[in-house]
Amino acid sequence: MAGRVPDPVRNTNTLLGEGGVIGLKTGSSSPAGGNLMWAAVAPDRDGRDRPAVGVVLHQKAGAGSEQGLEAAFGTSRSLITSVRRWVAGTGPATR
Repeated sequence: MAGRVPDPVRNTNTLLGEGGVIGLKTGSSSPAGGNLMWAAVAPDRDGRDRPAVGVVLHQKAGAGSEQGLEAAFGTSRSLITSVRRWVAGTGPATR
């Protein structure tokens, strides 16, 4: 149908859109624990967005997939915050 606006896509990954996160892929099982791959933007000291990617693996293995995934989200939040803080202090100096 021409001109129809697509329905919004609902995403339940709470980290998406938080702290510069622009993409992520989750995975979990009891033996493997929680795993999370993420992509974020991190502004440098001149305000230019720089790409940052990371992977967190093997969180709370053996404790259940839901617990592992929650641990992976928590660890990733901390890591992303640290990366963004570090990037904010780098880049070419503004004159």
